[in-house]
Amino acid sequence: FLLPEDERPTVATISDIERLREQPFFARGKNGDRVLIYTSARKAILYDPVANKIVEVAPLTIGTGEEIPPPPEPESDAEPEAESAEEEQ
Repeated sequence: FLLPEDERPTVATISDIERLREQPFFARGKNGDRVLIYTSARKAILYDPVANKIVEVAPLTIGTGEEIPPPPEPESDAEPEAESAEEEQ
């Protein structure tokens, strides 16, 4: 699977998967998994960094129709990562 090369994703780490389980996109997710949102490419990717595997990929529809919600805010279910931390890895 090739990631979009022409944009940086918005990245969040899941910290409370139980609050997200009812959404099909997060059905196989777990705490510690990362959500990558590529707005221009209209893709949402659920990634397991421990297993180094993509768990789920879904189209991202903005404005109309079914929509994969953006990663939850830090005070709820996920913790966004600082770009500097992402660059260090």
